Amino acid sequence: MTTNIETLLEALGPCLSSQVVERLSKSGLSAEAARKRISRATGNVRRLNGIRFPNREAFLFLDKQSGKP
Repeated sequence: MTTNIETLLEALGPCLSSQVVERLSKSGLSAEAARKRISRATGNVRRLNGIRFPNREAFLFLDKQSGKP
């Protein structure tokens, strides 16, 4: 089963990459494969730059979620 990062972010809203990894792991993907899938995510998936999170996590969001509360 393939899980799209964009679909997950639409359901979860903007979140840290660890939450996306956890959700992908529950769907049967290994944590390492989930992290690699996130690092390769393109399209509408954006990363918040300039702010450092613990354990090199990334804050992920979609274009349409930008600038919203």
